[in-house]
Amino acid sequence: MLTQPVFDELRAGHDLYLEDEKGRDLIRAAFVQDIFQYDIAACLKRWPGGPVLLLHGLADPVVSWDQARANYDCLRGPKQLVLIEGGDHSFAHKGEEAGRTARDWLAVLIKADAVSAR
Repeated sequence: MLTQPVFDELRAGHDLYLEDEKGRDLIRAAFVQDIFQYDIAACLKRWPGGPVLLLHGLADPVVSWDQARANYDCLRGPKQLVLIEGGDHSFAHKGEEAGRTARDWLAVLIKADAVSAR
């Protein structure tokens, strides 16, 4: 789990191994440090407005629900925020639900696009 102490270690330049139900992964400090080179809100506000589906697990220990909502609020154009109860950062136990949600969302877009092309 990416707790604040772990995040602080990464931000300080220390590579770390994190373990979860999917296994053990090396998280490079450079990955976390790179995040701080970007103003995520500004990037999202510059998004040209294409359709966006934002899936967020309510049990995500990495990105909080309020951060997901703030990211969603920065987007303009067609957008949808779907909160998945019990979903973690990688939807480890909610992958089918997340996949089904994405599939259904895409199906609606494809159908709308086909209708407008007629």
